[in-house]
Amino acid sequence: MSPDAPSPSPVAAALADGEIHLRVPYDPALVRAVKRLPGRRWDPVRRVWRLPDTLQAREALDRELGITSIQGEAARPESPEAVPMTDATVVLERLQDEMLFGYTPRTRKVYAGQIRRFLEWGGGRIGERPSEDARRYLIHLVEEREVSASYHTQAVSAIRLLLASVLKQPGLAADLPRPRRERHLPDVLSKEEVARFLEQLKHPKHRALVMILYSSGLRLGEVVRLRAEDLDV
Repeated sequence: MSPDAPSPSPVAAALADGEIHLRVPYDPALVRAVKRLPGRRWDPVRRVWRLPDTLQAREALDRELGITSIQGEAARPESPEAVPMTDATVVLERLQDEMLFGYTPRTRKVYAGQIRRFLEWGGGRIGERPSEDARRYLIHLVEEREVSASYHTQAVSAIRLLLASVLKQPGLAADLPRPRRERHLPDVLSKEEVARFLEQLKHPKHRALVMILYSSGLRLGEVVRLRAEDLDV
């Protein structure tokens, strides 16, 4: 959620006429957040902000305003009627059509590969519960294949596009969680690099400060506040 937007959001979001309508109380921070939403436009007659009901718009609503649920979604259940059985060839063709604009050739290739592997895992067809299939497939990637976080993220993004743009189920797509970003330990200097660094310090006081920092584990603020009587020499 954007730091400019308050929490919880006072914005009311509802589905209407195949779009997302936002009723926004006047607040400068809210207005700035709404203006960052892709595809938004003001309707002076209804006095609402109108957005296309797309995965990109829903992700932006979550990011900018903290909105994850929209009124009227109960009328869009996941059912056999809403999500027909579709073979892999048709799905991939429709996916390529959806990616003609706004996606680089490399992204199109990566997403198509991810969806092809998802369909192969599912027997070459989209089942009656695509979001459940997607969750089981993502669990398979993480727990059985032990793929990297970046590969997992690519798979989630591709399947979200499939659900939202090809199967026209953006509500299902928004329910797929993204993997947490990997946290890597910072790189540390080798002993040789530390020695070369100390050699560059010509002033005895500066060298002493750095040597204490390196050898004691004290914080910088603690080192600069040391007194002579604190040292056991």
